[in-house]
Amino acid sequence: MSHPLKTYLNETGDNVSAFARRVGVAADALEEMLGNRQPPEPALARRIVLATGGAVSFDQLMSGRGAVIADLSVRLAADSSLDLTRLAGAIACAAADLPGADRIPSRDFDIAAEAAAHTYAALARLTPSEGRGRLVQALRPILAEILKDSGTLPQDLQALDAAALAAAEGYYSRH
Repeated sequence: MSHPLKTYLNETGDNVSAFARRVGVAADALEEMLGNRQPPEPALARRIVLATGGAVSFDQLMSGRGAVIADLSVRLAADSSLDLTRLAGAIACAAADLPGADRIPSRDFDIAAEAAAHTYAALARLTPSEGRGRLVQALRPILAEILKDSGTLPQDLQALDAAALAAAEGYYSRH
């Protein structure tokens, strides 16, 4: 079974050097990761997920399981209904009042926006909720995860819910 990223690069015609530059790693380091099937550092894995538009998942990179790359164009079209730049800004503004938010690197908000867009699209099949309500559903676990990654476990779930609601409100008020 091929490395999930190698499968992605083959299917998209991308080359290792160009991809390595996009994710901020040396090409030889990326080649080594592809060759020895060792999981990347979590921060690099997140950048790879972002650079592949979610076609290669965090779980695939960390577990070493092979990629099953579904029709990427369908996935990207489903996610394109949300403006990722505006969503990242809304998440950053809403999270600013949460304890530990000052330890979250700004690029994590971009990753959070992409994750929220994918979750928002996936929830379309599971919930009748739309717009703000669905975005709040998508944002709750994502905000919790980025706070955990920053070393702060969210203690106040009401504050986390309020931040998710504020991010959704901030996103849609700028729309």
